[in-house]
Amino acid sequence: MEENTTPKRKTRTSSAVKNRYNAKTYKRYQTAIKPPIMERIEDYNEREAISKAQFLERAIEALDH
Repeated sequence: MEENTTPKRKTRTSSAVKNRYNAKTYKRYQTAIKPPIMERIEDYNEREAISKAQFLERAIEALDH
């Protein structure tokens, strides 16, 4: 039995493919926030080691309770 000696090709996902996936999977939410509030959010995110999206999820959960 002969082994295939050609190395496996490394592939990369193109930006266009990633952009299409993100467009159909996610919605954008933008807002303008005053600096003191943004600093509080960033401090919380850093302290909890969470992303902005995770922060928003937690805030919504807190509002629902």
